[in-house]
Amino acid sequence: MILTDLLALVSRTFAWLLIATLVSTASFSTRCTYDAAYILANCSNRNIVSIPWWLHKKIITLDLSGNYFPVLKSRSFIGFNYINQLYLKHNSIQYLEDEALQDLVYLRVLDLSINLLSHLPTSALKYVSLSLTQLDLSGNRIQVINKGAFKDLKNLKILELNGNSISRIDTGGLSGLSSLNVLNLRQNALCTLPCDVFSEFSSTIEIIQLYDNQWMCDCNSRWLRTWLNNTNQEVWNADGYFIRCNGPSIVKDKPLNSLLLDELECEVRMKLGSSTELLCK
Repeated sequence: MILTDLLALVSRTFAWLLIATLVSTASFSTRCTYDAAYILANCSNRNIVSIPWWLHKKIITLDLSGNYFPVLKSRSFIGFNYINQLYLKHNSIQYLEDEALQDLVYLRVLDLSINLLSHLPTSALKYVSLSLTQLDLSGNRIQVINKGAFKDLKNLKILELNGNSISRIDTGGLSGLSSLNVLNLRQNALCTLPCDVFSEFSSTIEIIQLYDNQWMCDCNSRWLRTWLNNTNQEVWNADGYFIRCNGPSIVKDKPLNSLLLDELECEVRMKLGSSTELLCK
C-alpha cells in the first residue's frame, strides 16, 4: 500500500513538473524583450495571439509584427497610454473594432502593413486622429477609398497605400489630409482618379507615387495630365518611374506626361435617335 501511494505521488510530481516545464517553455517563446530604458518592447515573431497585458506600462515603442490576431479588439491597449509608435505588420489582421485604438492618445506611427484588411479602419482611426503622423496600410486587400475615409487625420504626413487592390477613390476620398507630405498609391488597380483629388494637400505634398496602376489615358485623365505638367516632376517621379497608360490601345505603355491633351480622347457612343453631349473637355 505504501509503495502504491509512493508511486502515485511520484507520478503526480512528474506530471506537475512536466506542466511547469511546458508553461515555462511557452512563456519563454512569447517573452518580449526591452531596451535598457524599458521604452521599447520587441514582441515580434513570438506566436502571440492577443495584445500582451503584462508589458511595462511606460513603453513608447511597441513592435508586435509577425504574430497572429485576426481581430484587433476594443480597448486592446488599455493602460498603455504612452505608446507613440505601434508596429502591427504581418499579423493576419482582418478587422479593427471601432475602439481598438481608443487608449493610444499619443500615437504618431501606426504600421498595419501586410495584413488582410479589406476596408479602411476609419472608425478606429478617429481615436488617434489628432496625434497620428504616419500610417502604413500597404500590402492589404483594400479595394475602395470612400468619401471621408481620412477626414479626421489632419496631422497625417505620410500615408502608405501601395500594394493593395484599390480600383476606386471616391470624390472626397482623400479629404482632410491637409498636412500630407507623402502619398504612396503605387501597385494598385487604379484606372482613373476624381478631378482635383489632390487639392486638399496641394501646398504640402512632396512625393506622390502613382506608377504601376492600370491607368486609362482617355479624356477623364486630362486633368491629371495638366496636374503633372503644373507640378514639379520630383513630386510624382521621385523614383524615376513614369505613370504609364494601360489603355486605350493607341497610347498603351506610353507615359501619361508625354501625351498631348488632344491625345486623351474618350470613345463616343450614341444610341439611335439620341442627342449628343460632350462630356470630356
